[in-house]
Amino acid sequence: MQNLDNMIIKSIQNRKRKAINLFLALSIIFLFAECTNTTESKITDGKNLRIAISKTSGSPSYEQYSHWLLMVDSTIEIIDMYHKNLDSIQEILKNVDGILLSGGEDVNPELYFAGERAQYCEKTDPRRDTLEYLMMDYAFGNKMPVLGICRGQQIINVFLGGDLITDIPTFNPSPISHRCQRADTCRHPIKITTNNLLNQIINSDTHNLTVNSSHHQAVGIIATTIQPLAISPEGIIESIGWLDTNNRSFLLGVQFHPEHLDFQHPLSGNIAKRFIKETKRFRLNTNSKN
Repeated sequence: MQNLDNMIIKSIQNRKRKAINLFLALSIIFLFAECTNTTESKITDGKNLRIAISKTSGSPSYEQYSHWLLMVDSTIEIIDMYHKNLDSIQEILKNVDGILLSGGEDVNPELYFAGERAQYCEKTDPRRDTLEYLMMDYAFGNKMPVLGICRGQQIINVFLGGDLITDIPTFNPSPISHRCQRADTCRHPIKITTNNLLNQIINSDTHNLTVNSSHHQAVGIIATTIQPLAISPEGIIESIGWLDTNNRSFLLGVQFHPEHLDFQHPLSGNIAKRFIKETKRFRLNTNSKN
């Protein structure tokens, strides 16, 4: 009888141990799932990423900026800022995760104190200059990711205190053609300076790559807070980023058009992916403060 009692006691004890172990295992799984779900909710907050583009409509070239980003994440909400009321820009940007300054018309030379060079400009758009200044003022003030393409790179430099080569053929003539009659047919090599953001983005030691080119203006005197990340063979600045990245958000300017390059080109898809990654990081950081 005593042996039977001992067997019953041991059986009960074994069941208790198994029940406790099962409870602990389920608790760990539950807590892990809760932790994972919380992190995901912080990243997405139940909303799609929202990216404001200064102009992304009116022609196939403008529309390509949106198509290019959507190749990375088809759920992104693109906001075309060009036709928005200028008084509402700040309110719109409060619900945005990154801004892209697209290509387009010449920057007004009055903005870099060179009004006498207006004769060398082509079409300008003062309203767009104002729009992009408002966008940059908000983005830099709130450490929001900023990507500038072609004109976008140029106006970043002007906003931060630099100036522009108002017309490359006049003020910086060279055998390299930076703009051709047929769009996106001009190509030339660029050299990426070592150990900078652009190197990190392409994840390669390749410093010489060929890019497309369609511009007659370019960064001239560079603003003191930024640095060249890439240059063309005759010294035209092809990419810019912060000189000191400490306590600064993502900033990249490129003079070429990654949205028109093959997405597999090292300076196309990689740039789009990194920009989207930075907008997600911004969303996460913003939600963690709220």
